[in-house]
Amino acid sequence: AKHPDAFVGATYSLHVNATGTEFCGEGVASRTPAVGGKVTARVFNCFALLGEGGLVLWNYTKAFPVPVTESHVTAGPAILPTTSTKQLGMLGGAICFDLDHPSFIRQAGLAGVDVLLQPSWTWGSIAHRHFQDNAVRAIENGVSLFRCASGGTSGFVSPTGRILSQADGFSNETLTFSLPLYPRRSPP
Repeated sequence: AKHPDAFVGATYSLHVNATGTEFCGEGVASRTPAVGGKVTARVFNCFALLGEGGLVLWNYTKAFPVPVTESHVTAGPAILPTTSTKQLGMLGGAICFDLDHPSFIRQAGLAGVDVLLQPSWTWGSIAHRHFQDNAVRAIENGVSLFRCASGGTSGFVSPTGRILSQADGFSNETLTFSLPLYPRRSPP
């Protein structure tokens, strides 16, 4: 991000083979190197947040891979990443299914997070339901939630659970939201 008030979030899958060589990939087992039908690389689902000048503010690994669907993905530590910013206050982040774990996301409320960033990949009939369920985490923790989903519902939820913007993104179109900043609420 060249502009001092801009942040860039990027999700990626990181593959580490048996020799420790890292490479990026699609994050699916069928594209993970295999020998004799056995997966030979560990796969991590990652979310990096970049600030001014490309400074890495966090590089987070998903703590709770989706059972069955991400059985090939290695879980990262259950530590929610946060960073303090002048522009937006305290930012926190978690990936997709991580928000289905209230005790994990409670870290956002305890850390004083103002805006929780959530990249997600949801599909089919669960797309909108997952967005609504994740909105509960905003209420529980007194945070604003910004969710960006490929193939699912993206949007912005206030700390009181009010859905201020949402769009179903089932294409490669660019979605633009105005994100009002709300004062953080003390969690119940």
